[in-house]
Amino acid sequence: MQHADGYGNSLLNMDGSLSTVTRNGQKLYDLLQGLSTNSADAALAAYQYAEANGKTLPEALAAAQAQMQTARDAAISTADGYRVGAEAAGRLADAARLFPEQVSILFQTADMDESVAELMAVQQSFKAWPDRKTITIATLSNAAQEDLNKLGFKVQDLKDRRVQITDPTDLARTDLDALIATIASLEAVQPGTERWRHGSLPLGSRRRRASRWGCRTSTSPTSRRHTGRRCPRRWPGWVCRGCGS
Repeated sequence: MQHADGYGNSLLNMDGSLSTVTRNGQKLYDLLQGLSTNSADAALAAYQYAEANGKTLPEALAAAQAQMQTARDAAISTADGYRVGAEAAGRLADAARLFPEQVSILFQTADMDESVAELMAVQQSFKAWPDRKTITIATLSNAAQEDLNKLGFKVQDLKDRRVQITDPTDLARTDLDALIATIASLEAVQPGTERWRHGSLPLGSRRRRASRWGCRTSTSPTSRRHTGRRCPRRWPGWVCRGCGS
């Protein structure tokens, strides 16, 4: 490596971002972007493979997170090889969106409901940093923000399109865990001959929440309807839009 082409702190801008004005800076940028793209593909493939082989939602999520963690470790090692320092290398991995705890956001391309994927990212981020009251998510839809507010979280939009989420009492985090567990348990519901998968459930603020709260659902290849069974579990402040309970 030619130090004259960029090395150490000379690769960083004043705000800690990567400078690409040097040859090594551009090379490192290309390497990080390649890791970002390839890790997203690998994580999604791992999730789909696990799902296709009958793994539970937590198991499929763990498989995807492992792929993203491998890519993050490689990014930090690569950046540190340019002697930018471990802390700066971690920030560069963040800039490349190599977040194992937020990998579920990628599952939207596998037909998982957008707000469910984002709620899982919030849950996993709090699990990754259990001592933190506040975490930051790369992106969050209005539907997911509405759900988090109803669960008791405080949601704040940041200037760079990221979203800051605070759990003031830890109770909201517990309720979120229960909600995700409910979603995961619905994998086994088999109306008719078609097996409901968590990625195809009619969830989210813009759709019926019947399945989210435990109502059984039925489906045909061209339609979905609620069976009318009352929710076995009602949450304070929530009303099932499917059965009205």
